[in-house]
Amino acid sequence: MLPSRKLEELRVVVHRHLQANDIYSQLRSFVTDFVKEKDTSGLTSEDELLQAVQEKGVVDELLKSLREEGTGTSVAFGPSFGSGVLPLKLPAFEDADDSSRRGRSHSDLPKSGGVYLHIRILSGSAFGIDGDEDPHSQCTLHMAFKGQRCSSRPVTYEAEPQFDDSFLVTLRESKESGSPLLHIQEKIEVVVVRTEKSGETSLVGTQKIDWRKVLSSGFLSLAVELLGSANAGGAALSAGVLNLRLQLLPSAKRFILPEIEVGRTAAQERASEGQIERKFFAFAKSWWKEYLSLRPSHAQRIVKIFGAAEDGSLRPVFSFLADVRPGRYLESPRHALRFVSVLPLDSDETFGEGRSDIWHSLHTVLAKGKATVEEKGILLCSLLHSFGLDAYCVMGSCTADSGANHGVVWCVSLTPGMEWGAGEGVVLWDPLGGGRYDNLNASVRDIPLNTVGCIFNKNNFLANIQASDAIGHVRFDIGNPRHWKAMGSAMVQPVAESLTPSSGPIPLLPSTHNVFQIEQAVEDTLRALVVEHRRHLGLYTLWDESLGFILSSALSAYETERIVGVTVGNADFQHSVKRAVPEGNTFKGFPVQFVHRDPARMMGALKASTVAQDILATRGDGVSFGLRVKAFAYAESAISVWIMLAVKYRPVVDC
Repeated sequence: MLPSRKLEELRVVVHRHLQANDIYSQLRSFVTDFVKEKDTSGLTSEDELLQAVQEKGVVDELLKSLREEGTGTSVAFGPSFGSGVLPLKLPAFEDADDSSRRGRSHSDLPKSGGVYLHIRILSGSAFGIDGDEDPHSQCTLHMAFKGQRCSSRPVTYEAEPQFDDSFLVTLRESKESGSPLLHIQEKIEVVVVRTEKSGETSLVGTQKIDWRKVLSSGFLSLAVELLGSANAGGAALSAGVLNLRLQLLPSAKRFILPEIEVGRTAAQERASEGQIERKFFAFAKSWWKEYLSLRPSHAQRIVKIFGAAEDGSLRPVFSFLADVRPGRYLESPRHALRFVSVLPLDSDETFGEGRSDIWHSLHTVLAKGKATVEEKGILLCSLLHSFGLDAYCVMGSCTADSGANHGVVWCVSLTPGMEWGAGEGVVLWDPLGGGRYDNLNASVRDIPLNTVGCIFNKNNFLANIQASDAIGHVRFDIGNPRHWKAMGSAMVQPVAESLTPSSGPIPLLPSTHNVFQIEQAVEDTLRALVVEHRRHLGLYTLWDESLGFILSSALSAYETERIVGVTVGNADFQHSVKRAVPEGNTFKGFPVQFVHRDPARMMGALKASTVAQDILATRGDGVSFGLRVKAFAYAESAISVWIMLAVKYRPVVDC
């Protein structure tokens, strides 16, 4: 703390600055206008006044002017308190209608005829530091609003991250009708993600911002508290603070509304939402009692009506579904299945242990680049719906490697006009393993899904009330009240729309991976690791470039098979191998697929495999190895990396 003498000197400097720049009179004018705008039936508290001063950017501009005076730079500090002073340094930008990344400038606005919101990220503070930080870790801020997504430049992760970015988002296009901006209920979703040097990501915090306070003045400064993931049913803890400035562009008076009207509208919306939620909660409670009364075994079935959201609140599970626009980055429902299956499983997800049981929004899932079991099912169902399928999330159970059952969320699509009760037109989609099962009667034994407790989408929620919930006995004739107990669209849809107001689908972003560079880099490192491993075994390693090249066709065929479900190109590969391996020689190959790019982890997987270990320790005459890495990029920078390690040699028979 400063000594009292220094504090007094500082007060004198500030006082002189305020007098010299006529800021005292500006502050008095601001306070007078603020009090006039308030409801005359009540008194203005000191806290309300201080909050208004902060939101108008008064404090920020005052501090800025003091700093610039110290450097000998004059600064204009007019009655607007900062209106129009925001620099526009735009990073990559993405919207739902145009997937190309682009920036915009102030000069574009008058010609466009639209209404925009300029968002400036000034700084971060109070971010959690545990004392054992990776100095190379970075954090990135992601935003989503009205079918638009944008991301900041990565900055070093520290207690006060040095964010300094601006985004320009569209509130209303010029071609749209002049609907009041105040009626746009969608909030700005903010997600901050931390990325380690290894590429591993973790969620720092999230928040939803009601931007409409800016409509009362055209300019708004605010401190946004990020919420870390909460445990189910518990309150979320603070994960940091973001300091933001919002500005309405163009700065036209016709968009400005009285502050009391903005506040009243928001309060009315909250009241309406609360009424809808209370009505649904009462209905769900009664519905649940009826469901349990039908059969005692229903209490053991996996039927979950509510899930814990990022802020710890409980929301109906169907409200987590959202409209997603794949754009040109996913070509078909099968490509969507492959995309979701190669998204890494969230590191917090360990079956039966340490699960937070939090259901994140789809924007958060895409921002963090990985998903829990439930989030994979929600994302896949949303994508299938975008491709026009009548898709539902399926809550049920699978058998883990340990033999214990664990809950999963799969998807089912139902083809119109088919006999669903007989298994016709019913397709099950596995978002974890990437399997697709469209002939339930013939393939039920091969389906790694044990039970079905309930299904749901944004239009309905149905619980399985059949005598058995085992997959081999479940009939998907969802219109049959003897098999399914439905909540009905009249009850489900209003709640889903109230909790997730949206003015546009969430757009997927293109991959940022250069697959050729990834393939070469991983292959070079893996070769060095194989050579080192064999050196420790006292063995020399010789590489056969032509053998490695031949392996490419097999890896491409494996990835294609995962998408279309049909084996392709196997005969060609077998033919190539026979020609490449001399008579009397033996060929061995081991293919394996990963969803990351870490060669060290890949080498660890090879050492853990009995087949790969046998190849690595090959001895014989004329031993030569082939190695090929093949990477396949998907939307949102999801990636499937295949490697195949192969060897050809002439066995030496001991006499």
